[in-house]
This record gives sequence, structure tokens and C-alpha cells, in this order.
Amino acid sequence: MTNSFRNKIEQITPEELPEILMPHIELCADKKAIVEGCKGILSYSNELISLNCKSFTVSFTGANLSLCEMTEGKVTVKGKISEVNLLS
Repeated sequence: MTNSFRNKIEQITPEELPEILMPHIELCADKKAIVEGCKGILSYSNELISLNCKSFTVSFTGANLSLCEMTEGKVTVKGKISEVNLLS
């Protein structure tokens, strides 16, 4: 571990720690969700999409769901989103 990386880690306060571990989720009405911090897809169907996000699982339930965009660590879910669940 380099010294600069070690210094950055040591500067993290306990209050900041949950923000680092939590995925960032943006909802655009019930039509689109952008999830940052995604490590992989756990399940994928028209009615359910579950994503592995750091130490959490984020699940979207709805109709006509699809993964429209995937980049490293970021996923866009589109469709009629009726429910979002965050499980630790």
C-alpha cells in the first residue's frame, strides 16, 4: 500500500464511512434508475433486476425492466419501476 493511499484512508472519519460503503442511486420518477458502485448483476428478468453493490444488494421490481447502460461500476435500469430494495 502506498503512503498517499494510506494517508487518504487514515483521513476518513467514521461519519464518512457509510457514504463510501453505500451505493449511490438516482431515481428519475418510476422510469429510470442510475446505480453507481455496482460490482455485478445477480439476477436479471423483465420483472426483477438485482445488483451487487459493494456491501449491499439493490433490487428493482417492476415491469419491462432492462439494463440500458453498463459501464465500470455504473448501471442504468429502465422500465416501470414499482419497488426498490436495499439489502445488506
